[in-house]
Amino acid sequence: MKTQEKLNYLAINTAGGIEILLRIGGEYYFSCHDDVATQVLPHINELLLKAGAKIEDIDVLGVCVGPGSFTGIRVGLSTIKAMGYALNKPIVSVTYFDVLAYDYDGGMDELTVIIDGKNQVSYLKNSDDEGLCIKNEDIKKHALKNVVYDSEYKGRGLGRVMDKKIAEGEFLSYEKVLPLYLRKSQPERQDGEI
Repeated sequence: MKTQEKLNYLAINTAGGIEILLRIGGEYYFSCHDDVATQVLPHINELLLKAGAKIEDIDVLGVCVGPGSFTGIRVGLSTIKAMGYALNKPIVSVTYFDVLAYDYDGGMDELTVIIDGKNQVSYLKNSDDEGLCIKNEDIKKHALKNVVYDSEYKGRGLGRVMDKKIAEGEFLSYEKVLPLYLRKSQPERQDGEI
């Protein structure tokens, strides 16, 4: 059996656009796309071809569970959960907050991660809380000393958080992977709700 730092993995983040990370034989392959999340499977196939790998080479799957685009999260979760089931592979669940925090080069103390939720709202998480959905006008009331915005993402966080969670053995079966929704979907929201 491979040691955890040698495990090959495929991870996707569809909370915004499409971010796909593949680690095969210790090498990293990355692709990022702005198109709709429904195009995730062709992009996964392209990255596997680029790496000269097959889906059977993957030991672990990873998925960003949110918060972010409601449709994007659903597509990403459905894709990885189906692959986990079909291939009998464990899954690492990461939040978009974690992806952005691990992309940040500063310390984790007094860190606030802010994700644009569109329509004048944001998702905000401070170092030790669960995260919340707030109006943009209230960000300053909740933000700590160091602030990271999703618009500043450099593309390193997904790999960093995946490597950490794999090293710590944080694996789930496909049935245990759940979305992180901090806001109801648009049809569920009542008038005036954010």
